[in-house]
Amino acid sequence: MPRGRPVAPVPLSEEERSGLLGIARSRSLPHAVVRRARVVLACAEGESNAAIAKRVGLSRITVGKRRHRHQECLAFLRHAVLSDPEVFDDMRRVSDYRAKQEWSQQRYQFWANYAEAHARTS
Repeated sequence: MPRGRPVAPVPLSEEERSGLLGIARSRSLPHAVVRRARVVLACAEGESNAAIAKRVGLSRITVGKRRHRHQECLAFLRHAVLSDPEVFDDMRRVSDYRAKQEWSQQRYQFWANYAEAHARTS
């Protein structure tokens, strides 16, 4: 039986999960970004903070922070998508190759901004 407070669930859509899987498998992104993606994916699978920390090589507190920050970030992004869906419709209109290239750059920029913003608050 688990002890302590229950961990907050991290619901991910299929699109979010596939994006995080791409980041987690990346060999060109910074290791810290890849590790964050792995932590979030493990949180979405329902693993405990202690199990994730042991597997990824972080402290339980850091894993808990990543879980909480990712939930805040997703709430912000979902709100942004609902308020301005044309931004994401424009990406569907470009060619497949260019869309993949732009998505990769945006994904990298998102995680770089995410890391920078949360590094200042830590």
